[in-house]
Order: sequence, then C-alpha cells, then structure tokens
Amino acid sequence: MTLHGWTMPGRALLPLVLLALPGCGPEGDGDPADDETLAAELWAAIADYDGWGTPAGWEGPFQSAHMDQWVGVYFDDALAGWDGTGAAPEDAIAVKEAYTDETGATIAGLTVMQKIAGYDPDGGDWFYAEYAPDGTVSAAGKVDMCIGCHEGASTDFLFSVQPPS
Repeated sequence: MTLHGWTMPGRALLPLVLLALPGCGPEGDGDPADDETLAAELWAAIADYDGWGTPAGWEGPFQSAHMDQWVGVYFDDALAGWDGTGAAPEDAIAVKEAYTDETGATIAGLTVMQKIAGYDPDGGDWFYAEYAPDGTVSAAGKVDMCIGCHEGASTDFLFSVQPPS
C-alpha cells in the first residue's frame, strides 16, 4: 500500500492482525501495544488525507509557532463539518504535514490527532501520533509534548478551529 508515493510495507495488514489480540483497542490504558495498534490504524485511515479540507486561514505551507516548522493542516470530513463548539466529533482526525522548507515540496513528517472516546479524558480524548514520511512511528499515544502544547488551545485542544463569533 502507498500513501502519497510512500510505501507502507506490511502496515496495511497490521491493524487487522493486532485487533484480534486480547487487550488491543482504543482504551487509553497506556499500553504501548495498544498505542502501536492505534497508530497503525490511524496511518491506514489517513491514506487520502491530502484530499481532505484545510481549515480557512490555515492553508499551507505556513510557518507554525511550533518549533518554527513550515506546515500544512488537513481535516477529515468529521472535523471539517464541526462548528468548533464543545468537543470535536468522535473519530475526527487532524493531520499536520511538516515540510523541510517554506516551499512545501518535501514532507519531513506528519503529526496526527484523532479523537477517541474514552482514550484520555484528561487530554480531551485525543490520540497523537508522529510519523516519518515512510510511516515509521516516532511517537504515539498520550504524547506529553503534544498534550502540553495543545492543552493551551481555546477549542478542544485544536488551534486551527475558531468558534463561530
């Protein structure tokens, strides 16, 4: 399976195999195996993210305050259709592409958030995953750096959503 020209060796089957194992699922119990499973499922779910919508005013590439990166942001249909009030819809996904420079020609990696009911109530029930361009997971789960930054957002841990005025 490929994602934007990147090969995903064996990753497409990983979620199917791991879902059959006891204890694997969306519970936010901190089990690294569960987080690996969720990260593999999320990688498969974002296969067509570059066809998703971009929040108004957040078209990329733009320079993010986060580590001075050049980024682009994409929302799946659930998040794009949300009015920005209350909690984001369950299973909503946001993808942030990080680029090597301001042209956005080369993707350095992806950071993804998925709303999973009951996963992490203290963290807004967001699951975070960071991927290299080839799909290798560098962080997944209740990622302290992600939570520490996003807890400062005014709208359900998302900076790119502004409540209607």
